[in-house]
Amino acid sequence: MKHVQIGIKNKEEKMKKITFILFLILSFYSFTFGLPNYWSEITGGISWHAMSDYNNYIDETKKNFITLGADPKLNQLNQGVNLDFTTCYNISQEIGLAFYIRYGFIIINDMNSYINYSISDSRKFMTLNASFDNSYLGVGMRYYFPKNEKIKNEIVKNLNFFIGGDVSFFGIFSKQYMDFKFYYPDGTSAGNVHWEANNNLFLGGHIETGCDYWFNDWLGAIVKIGYRIASADIVGSATSSGFISSVSSSIVGAQKQKVEYNGIYLLAGINFTMPKEKNK
Repeated sequence: MKHVQIGIKNKEEKMKKITFILFLILSFYSFTFGLPNYWSEITGGISWHAMSDYNNYIDETKKNFITLGADPKLNQLNQGVNLDFTTCYNISQEIGLAFYIRYGFIIINDMNSYINYSISDSRKFMTLNASFDNSYLGVGMRYYFPKNEKIKNEIVKNLNFFIGGDVSFFGIFSKQYMDFKFYYPDGTSAGNVHWEANNNLFLGGHIETGCDYWFNDWLGAIVKIGYRIASADIVGSATSSGFISSVSSSIVGAQKQKVEYNGIYLLAGINFTMPKEKNK
């Protein structure tokens, strides 16, 4: 029953996220369709993250268990998936300034780390599932570089190069957790340790540059590369159960974990507006 309840809870959380995304997209459409000089962007791609505190912990744990004769297969968290929804308003065609609002997801997790009893013994001593997914909501400005009016080539004429930056709130609708499960040599459970943090808000930002290309008056493509600045000590709660709880009492309760989403991201996708509304 406990596993069923957890499964239902996870499905409910996913449905909340999907509903929020649909709400955002519909909101973007209402802006885009209701006012001139608005457009929206849906992009996705790869993001790289420092996560040095977590990765150093993984490295130290691997060294300790190798010393004990075990076979650790523990993975660092360096790379994730990034989804981003942005809506823009062209403040001035003459100056080339645009205001934007963005909402995005960072998906960074590891569900395949474990420690075997030894190199010659494939029985698992411990498994680790870790998720540091996060989301952000930001506001910022872009500067579009002026075009050379002498250019005749249509493809080049429709390219728009920009540079921009924003301030973002991280931790909205987010949950981070680490789940350690321990096993006796016969495969039965020796207990688990679970750490979880929810909705820890902190400030960060993005600096990016990119280029968009409009196929026609309402649809285009966009590519952008940027650097994310976002790190904080988030507070979560640790619990333990089973035999392992007798040796893990010191870590039960409120525990901090440093998260570092600092790093480069590369996104690509589409931009769109109402026909006749593109005016950049």
